[in-house]
Amino acid sequence: MKFNDFQCPACGQSYLQYKPIFAKYAAEKPGQVKLVLKDYPLNRDCNENIGQTLHPGACDAAVAVRLTPPAKVEAMEEWLYTHQPDMTPASVRQAAKDVAGITDLDAKRAGTLSAVKTDVALGRQLQVKSTPTFFINGVKIEGALPPQYFDQAIALELKRAAAK
Repeated sequence: MKFNDFQCPACGQSYLQYKPIFAKYAAEKPGQVKLVLKDYPLNRDCNENIGQTLHPGACDAAVAVRLTPPAKVEAMEEWLYTHQPDMTPASVRQAAKDVAGITDLDAKRAGTLSAVKTDVALGRQLQVKSTPTFFINGVKIEGALPPQYFDQAIALELKRAAAK
């Protein structure tokens, strides 16, 4: 499980660096490793657990990804992670339309934002303080590890799960 903010530089970096790791496990151990993405935007509009808004486009980015058709999610995530420095709510809305074909983001925003806030509440229960925060079989990893160590952490947890 990854608590994520689409405007967080470390989240974007881990997305790009860990993508081949998840692809490897999907090929070698189908169904044994799954990335579950949870939203934890560092934006007070949808996350009251933080002191100040660090990422003004993060709430809208989380909403946009949730509204994106499954076949276009990867393209939407790629756009968000590669446009982080200049991301604004307006640019996210435009990308949602251009990249994902979402024409009703504003109409669905409030309802979708409540789902984002549900992830935020879970993060608070799990004492998430920053992004990215990963949980691998319940083991909390704050921040992004170098890819080789992240891969080793998954391999270790697979061994532990197999030994039970």
